[in-house]
Amino acid sequence: MSSKDEACCRQGTPVDHMPVGATVGTVQKLQSSSADSQLPIYKTGSGRRVGIVAAYDIFGFEVEQTRLFCDELAAAVDGTVVMPDYFRGRAWKQFPIEDQAEFFKWIGEVADAGKAIRDTFDTVIPYMRQQLGDDCPVAIIGFCWGGWVVALTLADSSNPFACGVGLHPSRQSAEDIAKIRAPIALFPAENDPEMAEFLDGIPDKELAARCLHKRFIGVQHGFCTKRSDREKPDTLAKVQEANQDTAEFILERTRRN
Repeated sequence: MSSKDEACCRQGTPVDHMPVGATVGTVQKLQSSSADSQLPIYKTGSGRRVGIVAAYDIFGFEVEQTRLFCDELAAAVDGTVVMPDYFRGRAWKQFPIEDQAEFFKWIGEVADAGKAIRDTFDTVIPYMRQQLGDDCPVAIIGFCWGGWVVALTLADSSNPFACGVGLHPSRQSAEDIAKIRAPIALFPAENDPEMAEFLDGIPDKELAARCLHKRFIGVQHGFCTKRSDREKPDTLAKVQEANQDTAEFILERTRRN
């Protein structure tokens, strides 16, 4: 296993008890152009200041902590957040991950970043344009595996997003970040690999200057999602800080005159 996957696969125990607070979003199903006829989404917020696509981590669509983060972000930006179920109900369940071959087989078959990007471009973006209007700016965020999706999405020639944020992102590489076409923020946890140097490798220095790196000390990989114990005040404070930093980064880079 490569070092860039180590924190994702071995660090941070998932929290089993329900987090404090109730989610406010709704689950809907979008008609998909892919082989899967429908794409479930979690939609939260109704504001039109900015639309945000959220890519979850390997534990998938049903995680309450992830949904709460989306709820809070939608309120913070006065916008609308849509989290698609890219895995179509086939989220990873086992932790710790002991069978690495099985895990990477699942990555290739279920957690295929290319398929997630196609779902985003072909199904989610048209839905958001319909709901929010063509002039509403859009951003993308991702947790762990979703942070990898963010980097690859921002590097795509069809990228429609004004910016992206990777929260405790995994599978990051200097090569992927060097190809981005829009500003990215990288928010690793204390035990995540070094990522600040990736921004130095972006050839477009004006673009690089609009990117951001911030390491969250005192919390472990996954602290915003399944591994987040919101009953611990110190952890909750870091989650709220990450949410606010995400909101501020997106609002600054989607500001309309």
